[in-house]
Amino acid sequence: MSKQAWKDKLSLAQETTNRATRQELARDYSSAYETYVRAGDLYLWLVKNREPTSEATELRERLRRVLGRAEAIKLAGRAAQIVERRLLSDEEQTRALEASSSIDGIPLPLWKSTDDISTLAYQGQLFVDSVPQPALAPGQVQQKATFRRRHSWLKQRDSVPRWASSPLYDYRTPLRGHHIVQDVVTDCSFVAALEVACEHDATWHTQLAHAPLYPKDSRGFPRWSENGKHCVKLLFNGIPRQIVIDDSIPCRPDGNPVCATGLGADGSYHIWPALLEKAYLRLRGGYDFQGSNSSIDLHALTGWIPEHIGFQHAGFQREKAWDRLRWAWTRGYIMVTAGTTRNMASRRAPGQAFLVDSHNYAVLAIDEEEGERWLTLMNPWRRSPSEEDASTWTGEMRASLENFQTNSPSYLDREIIRITWSEACSRLDSLYLNWNPAIAKHALTVHSHWRKVDGSDLGQNPEQAPITTTTKPTTMTTTAIVGPSQHSSFRLAINVDESDVSGAEKTDVWLHLVRHTTQSREDEVQWIAIHVFESEAVKHRLLAHGSDYRMGTYVDSTHNIVRFSTSAHRRSVYTVIVSRNGCNNDATFSLSAFSAAKIELHDIPRSFSFSQLVQSGWSGKSAGGNAASWAFIHNPQFRLTVPQATSLAAMVETSKDLPVQVLIVWSRRGKRISHVSEGDIVASSGLYNYGFAFAEAKKIQAGVYSVIVSTFEEGLSGLFALKVESEGEIVLEAIAAEGAGMFHKTLRGRWEKDVSAMGGPSHGRYHCNPRFIVDVDKACRLVVRLRPEVKKGIATPYLNIALFRVNKTPRSASSISPAASPPDIGAEVANSGSYADLLSGVAIEDARLEPGTYSLIASTFTPGVECPFVIDLYSSLPTTCRRAH
Repeated sequence: MSKQAWKDKLSLAQETTNRATRQELARDYSSAYETYVRAGDLYLWLVKNREPTSEATELRERLRRVLGRAEAIKLAGRAAQIVERRLLSDEEQTRALEASSSIDGIPLPLWKSTDDISTLAYQGQLFVDSVPQPALAPGQVQQKATFRRRHSWLKQRDSVPRWASSPLYDYRTPLRGHHIVQDVVTDCSFVAALEVACEHDATWHTQLAHAPLYPKDSRGFPRWSENGKHCVKLLFNGIPRQIVIDDSIPCRPDGNPVCATGLGADGSYHIWPALLEKAYLRLRGGYDFQGSNSSIDLHALTGWIPEHIGFQHAGFQREKAWDRLRWAWTRGYIMVTAGTTRNMASRRAPGQAFLVDSHNYAVLAIDEEEGERWLTLMNPWRRSPSEEDASTWTGEMRASLENFQTNSPSYLDREIIRITWSEACSRLDSLYLNWNPAIAKHALTVHSHWRKVDGSDLGQNPEQAPITTTTKPTTMTTTAIVGPSQHSSFRLAINVDESDVSGAEKTDVWLHLVRHTTQSREDEVQWIAIHVFESEAVKHRLLAHGSDYRMGTYVDSTHNIVRFSTSAHRRSVYTVIVSRNGCNNDATFSLSAFSAAKIELHDIPRSFSFSQLVQSGWSGKSAGGNAASWAFIHNPQFRLTVPQATSLAAMVETSKDLPVQVLIVWSRRGKRISHVSEGDIVASSGLYNYGFAFAEAKKIQAGVYSVIVSTFEEGLSGLFALKVESEGEIVLEAIAAEGAGMFHKTLRGRWEKDVSAMGGPSHGRYHCNPRFIVDVDKACRLVVRLRPEVKKGIATPYLNIALFRVNKTPRSASSISPAASPPDIGAEVANSGSYADLLSGVAIEDARLEPGTYSLIASTFTPGVECPFVIDLYSSLPTTCRRAH
């Protein structure tokens, strides 16, 4: 930062402090508390970014004073709210990067400019690394490997290993992908990443593979450091970091390296891959690294955007994927690696190449020949293991090595494998792509926090879960939810310029989420997701078009990608919510956006003044599934009373494994909704999304609404948290389940053609429809629901159910015509209304009955319908029910 910018920040801190003092004197304590905290953030930033020559004591004293005033207001109970920090302020972003500036205690300073790195002291006294060397892998230990420095070999003069006497990089014979050797270290993902970078360099005349390594010679190629100090630039925790290492590498007693190296076509020796490997594995816990996703390793080396294509994913489309791959490959826009899963032998047909279990392969070519489509794979092992080598591998890797030797008579003939696209789709588990970020004309990255969630776990009984009401201003931190999960919200704006999109109808947008880590090996699995919602006035639909993967999917990785298409002819605005599940502590992340159109990314300070939280769940009957299920009516529902027009948002969080949706529906009486019509939906979260749903309505009118929370499939159980925020006061109440607290009976029957399917009253034989007798001893309330049991794909018949009083004194049989009602049927007491063809059926919602005998008649509108049915009868007092003869 320039001196002037630092001075401007100091002036802002002083001005903010003065404003806080004025607010406190005016007894506006809530505002004063917030302003003092903001001033504290500014002074803290100034202390950490001060010029070396400036005096820090006064700044620290100012920081102490403003935070002291804030604490005094808080202790006095005068602060009405927790201060909302702007997530994307300079101070907060700096705080996020500083929080992730080490891993396992190893410092990861931000990368300085290339000029600064070039002027570092690479000469003079021998550099001694204060950080311990990365731990060796078991295979290296068994071969008695130790770290040996280049200068120690050069001092011997005799028996100097070839690598120590060779240039670090021989630009006359640059490496191709198949020249790099993995050796016994289990980092196939990293070596495969290096190999595809080398292959790209050779094909497209780039310098990606060795670019992170310093110092460099006048041509821009890596060179040996005179004092043994090397710097490596790796994109880690969301930003380029500086990893300092010495020039020692693991060697056998004879001086030969036991790590990644390169052997040029002319026999030239390249050791620079070993230094990159060492720097990277220092961040991944040592040489005993078990590999990861190659695209993540390659992203750290090159900054190219990582993408994962799962061949077994439900949304995978092989033709579309091939066209995309081939188009990008022929233009040099992507680098590709491939991954296998376990039990590869069971997927191997006679004559097919042997593939190693749980392994990463470099993809050296994607081409078409004589109507067939091919992938050329290379195994990073690159040499036939000896008996001694094979014994250093354990578990699946050892079994794969032994199987490889058994099935491959000539290892060198089998190291490069060509397989068809069809075989790749059936045998490989994944393709890992890395896209050149330069294909997007516009890009930006922000750094932010997930805050620790306060609160306890949900109650054990979902049906008795409490409702918690908060009537004070809300903060950016999300209320405690199931999991727990943490969220941060952003507003993404796509500003289209015709010169950027060249007349296209759609333009792609990429969002890349990176979860920062401070441990090379984490004890707990953590899941992250990106949720993207289109910001419209009334309805919000989760974006699903233009992507190979379902948006909002949680992944147990440090990286997650969402890609979608947006209109190239108008400005588009989206709500982006990034989520973390699995741990409940403060954590940091980076979010990047890429597009051909101009993009803006802003945090969303919560403007809502009121919030209400409901904790509930689905279990048994209450797990009703989506609106296409007859049991949709039984999903948890909540009455939302809005006294006056307001804007509001509803957010549902649940297990990452449950696809969830939230609807806000206009409700005439605030009663349970049995079905949903498009015209009644006020706000929707759109498509079902795993673990999270969000709906927002602007200026919803005063009235009574129903909020429905459902999973996609019927019968899925789990807990959830529903939070509704609004500008004005609202009331959120759970709507009791149909028949809650009442006695329940289930009656079954069937309409049969010419026997009991006689249609409605207009057809003349209504009384011959299925009939049930209900005996009521004491005055009570009755709720009755009739629903058909139709098979999938069969149209639902129009239904009605009616309740009649049974006459105590029947009419004379001689006075009854054949078409008339039977003599015991009296006046109608209640009915379900007009005939309707709803999956959930029709219902008598609340009949109040005096003691006596009643008759229920279940009918279809059209005669001759054959269909079984179910009647659920709920009564406030015990009743007896029987089929009428």
